[in-house]
Amino acid sequence: MHEFMSAVKQNYREKVPIQFEDFANHNAFDLLEKYRSTHLVFNDDIQCTTFVVFAGLVAALKLVRENLAEHRFLFLGAGEVGSYILFSLLG
Repeated sequence: MHEFMSAVKQNYREKVPIQFEDFANHNAFDLLEKYRSTHLVFNDDIQCTTFVVFAGLVAALKLVRENLAEHRFLFLGAGEVGSYILFSLLG
């Protein structure tokens, strides 16, 4: 992986986004953390799901005319996506 990431950066600099797809969920956070400061990295399984959840939350909050702070959230399990959503909510 490191050889590939180095080659991408050498050939394209920071101008090319790299999508991590199907690298096993248990590796997802490690890969994002390892390369986020040096490459444009993205994991659609984690980040796209989080974006969809937030879009649903924003739409629902507009309908009921409330804000995020007025609600509590329950996460069942501590999988990668649920954890990423929680960390994103916490800022």
